[in-house]
Amino acid sequence: MLQAIPAIPTEIVHNSPATVATILRVVALRVCWGFRNGAIYGVKVRAPHALINQMLWGSGSLFERCRAVITLTIMHGRNLAAYAVLYKCVFNALAATGFGSRLQWTAGPLPLPEGASGAAQRHAPLRAAIAGAIGGYVVFNKDTTVNQQIILYLFSRACIGAAKTWTARRSEPCKGGTSPCRGRAFCHPRPWPLFAAACWAATMALWEFDKQHLQTGLVRSMDFIYSDGHVGDSASWGALFPTWVNTLTGKIGCLNAPLTL
Repeated sequence: MLQAIPAIPTEIVHNSPATVATILRVVALRVCWGFRNGAIYGVKVRAPHALINQMLWGSGSLFERCRAVITLTIMHGRNLAAYAVLYKCVFNALAATGFGSRLQWTAGPLPLPEGASGAAQRHAPLRAAIAGAIGGYVVFNKDTTVNQQIILYLFSRACIGAAKTWTARRSEPCKGGTSPCRGRAFCHPRPWPLFAAACWAATMALWEFDKQHLQTGLVRSMDFIYSDGHVGDSASWGALFPTWVNTLTGKIGCLNAPLTL
């Protein structure tokens, strides 16, 4: 079982004598912890996902499919580990220069401990945003399948989180809702149905008229579910069933009757 990293020593936080070596040890431990957990999480998430996809939808020999699973798993774990290291390094470097933090350490301003409050904590989001942007640009700059899935996953969660944050910070309550809101015209008591409707409307419109710009995996799955190309005027009910079912019921002939309106 994973154990949490010990908090920064109290004597360091309160400006008691702290050597540079102690501060660097704490920062290095956090960087290594991020690398370790990023790699572990990437493997745990990608390995079963890639294995199922390759077994169900993959092409090529069994060896080629297994190799693809290993390649995707390594890529996912490596990217998350590399991003964790870069983010922690940039975040701590910005804090060491005093950017976005008023909490002074003996050897200079360094990152806030968890649970810190006050003026220093109000600047933490900006520092995290800069470190996150640099890490994202360096690590996820290539347009690969793994990077697409990670970034699109983050994009959807970030949009929902930003919408919830915006709504929660409004002072006037929405009619029929419980979250405070300012500006009633932009609020809705049940925003999720509207969000789901907008997503499906955009997805289906793109798939019907401009599917070449959708992700390949999404197009493949939507073609399988929604495409009518295999159901023509001469299609029969037998097309709905596996071949062995048609063979067993061929003498009856009811499944081979043409579809009629």
